[in-house]
Amino acid sequence: MGSGKELGRDTIVAIITLYKEGYKCKDIATRVGIGVRQVQKWIKKFRDGGGEDIPTPKPRSGRPRKIQNRTSKVIKRQLDKNPTLTARKLKENNPALLQDVSVKCISDHLLKDLQYRSCCAKVLPL
Repeated sequence: MGSGKELGRDTIVAIITLYKEGYKCKDIATRVGIGVRQVQKWIKKFRDGGGEDIPTPKPRSGRPRKIQNRTSKVIKRQLDKNPTLTARKLKENNPALLQDVSVKCISDHLLKDLQYRSCCAKVLPL
């Protein structure tokens, strides 16, 4: 099914603490700012574990991303300044961030970003 954002340890502790204080799932979800189903899931893990230890999230399966979110933001900032930058120039300008990333991967990332921008431009005219 879906792969939503991963909850941090602080959020899980907050969920369990509020649950122990007697709050309902809907109230916990509102206070923490996540979905009710996520709250139910973590409460179930807590109860199944004996109700003593706070559950920890399992590591995510699958291949890690080549271009991390931080790197993506750096690339977007540089493209906003100079939209004619090529993937090769981006790699040359950022050797520390993109040393393990191929030019093809950067090019694909730029293409996806370009498609997203053109899609949004049609929906939200500037």
